[in-house]
Amino acid sequence: MLKEFKIEPSVKPEAKEAVAVVKRPRVSLISSYRQTWKPRNHHFTRYSDVKLKDERRPTVTDLANQKQILQKVHGWKVFHLTAQIEEMAHSESQVHERLSLVLGMMEKLGAGKSIDRDLMRVNELIKGNLQRSKVIQDGLEDSKNQVQKLFDHKPRAEEIIQRYMYKRLAKKREKL
Repeated sequence: MLKEFKIEPSVKPEAKEAVAVVKRPRVSLISSYRQTWKPRNHHFTRYSDVKLKDERRPTVTDLANQKQILQKVHGWKVFHLTAQIEEMAHSESQVHERLSLVLGMMEKLGAGKSIDRDLMRVNELIKGNLQRSKVIQDGLEDSKNQVQKLFDHKPRAEEIIQRYMYKRLAKKREKL
């Protein structure tokens, strides 16, 4: 029971023109580049592939063998810092003295007359600046004392450095 179908192509009397489109080759730098396997071998694909190298903490011997370590222990930077703090405290005390003189003069002016509202406001501002100046002076004195406390440990630090210092380097420096 096979049935045969006959398919007849339908031909239209119209003739179609065939147009051939020529594709231009794409110009690319990538096609001329030949990748080697070296970057692929050294490329990390995940963040977990990269492991940070832990910095090792310097030992006492490493610290003792640093260049000019004994000069650092003597604390010339601390002396400079202390001198700057003292200079700031001195200038702040001069400001405090000037403000107290101005306040005394303003109070003398307002004592004889009825106190003007503006004069009272100026007096309050000067008193506030006096308090601020006093607090700054106290803070500077405290910070200077804290910096000076660093020198309490100086003899112990020098002893440790002398004990762990590499002796040959010290002898070479003495010969020069």
